Amino acid sequence: MALTPVERERIQDSKRKIQSISNTLQHVSSKKIEHLEDIQDCLDDADHSLGVALESNGGEDPPL
Repeated sequence: MALTPVERERIQDSKRKIQSISNTLQHVSSKKIEHLEDIQDCLDDADHSLGVALESNGGEDPPL
């Protein structure tokens, strides 16, 4: 089932927010935030998963 335009926009917005957070954290010392590498990995995974969802749901619903 394809994403609605509203769902696509919400996912794209979330993806941009994740990327912004990830970019911001790159400028923080890992000594200042516990488990920073794990947080970055989680953000990378979320970014990737949302990107896959957008790519795989870009078309119309397949016929039944």
